[in-house]
Amino acid sequence: MRRVRHSTLFVRRSRLFGLFVAAALAAPTVAVGAPITETVVPGYSAGSNPDWIVTGPDGLVTVTMLSGPSASQFVTFTGPKTVKKPVFCLYERKDCRSGGMAAGPNGIWFVTTIPINVKPVFANPGIGLLSGEIGTLVQQLQVTDIPYGIAADRTGVLWIALAQGVIVRYDPVALTVDRFSLAEYTNGPALISLGADGAMWFTQKPGNKIGRIATEAPELVGSVTQYNVPTPRAGVYGIAPGPDGATWFAESRVGQIGRIASDGSVQEFKTNVKGSTPRNLVAGPDNAMWFTDPGTNSIGRIAMDGKVTEYPLPASDVVANKVPNAITLGGDGFIWFTENNTGITTSSGKTTSPAVGRLDPMSPPTATTRTATTKKKLTAAQKKAAAKKKAAAKKRAAAKKKAAAKRKAAAKK
Repeated sequence: MRRVRHSTLFVRRSRLFGLFVAAALAAPTVAVGAPITETVVPGYSAGSNPDWIVTGPDGLVTVTMLSGPSASQFVTFTGPKTVKKPVFCLYERKDCRSGGMAAGPNGIWFVTTIPINVKPVFANPGIGLLSGEIGTLVQQLQVTDIPYGIAADRTGVLWIALAQGVIVRYDPVALTVDRFSLAEYTNGPALISLGADGAMWFTQKPGNKIGRIATEAPELVGSVTQYNVPTPRAGVYGIAPGPDGATWFAESRVGQIGRIASDGSVQEFKTNVKGSTPRNLVAGPDNAMWFTDPGTNSIGRIAMDGKVTEYPLPASDVVANKVPNAITLGGDGFIWFTENNTGITTSSGKTTSPAVGRLDPMSPPTATTRTATTKKKLTAAQKKAAAKKKAAAKKRAAAKKKAAAKRKAAAKK
């Protein structure tokens, strides 16, 4: 924001330089035409599903594969179609279940659970590090809850969302663990992300809120602020920082994308696509947010002005919906995403190979563009006026019905 103000000052001094600054700040030109490509994950067959996806510090994309009822493995793509040797989520055991992943100090960090007994009943949550060829358990969390979202702040400290209303702060240098309980709506949070303001922002699906937790001075570290989402039961889920300095989130139950500014003000944009259920998001290099939409079997793009474009995944003769889920911006500049409904055997006996998708945000496929509508929250006075108007209309309708009945009775006499 500060650079924009300086640029405006320079424009006043030099028209030529102002034109240069305007060109530099403009969104990149987006060409149209390159198709979505899908890569079968080598070494896997039906029964293994691509789940989470993240871009590591080296720019390579890593996917978690859910292999069987109790095992997770990591697969790292060294190119569009080449991968490293798969690594189990915990090197010393092959029955762990990996959750969210995040790029952090020294590699890719992940949250994991391991069975508490012989059956695949997962507990004993922990934080793991995938570095090189080994996935290791770095810290056991002394809680009886399931970790889900994980993200690093700008100092490299990791923040983990636990399902029963706790945010965990793990410092991989000091090896310290701090826990911060949410005051209300304990069923949540879900996913968590670093915001442009340096704080961590997270979604609370059951409470229908967006939360913010302070990470550094002068604020009190761990202090939480919660903001209501205007649309009831919106199903808030994925969350990610945008190129505009705001934080964007998915509203999966109502087919909307939300935007929350650092002051807590919320905007909502309808995708205007029947069946839309936005799930996860990432900022692209084209000054837009990209999101998975399993409800429409598509990858979506929302520009900063609210214009929405959806790109359907390539058709399949085995499954109608490949269920795009997690999404990331790879070091190659492409948008990568997982397809949860690949790597399955259908009821008819047909099988699909597990796959991940990839598209070029600077040259996306041809698709239909829709203009999203902004849903604004009504003030108390506006709500009162609307209720009054509705009551008056109802009263008029009742009077009209009564008069019609009276005329009908009189006509019979």
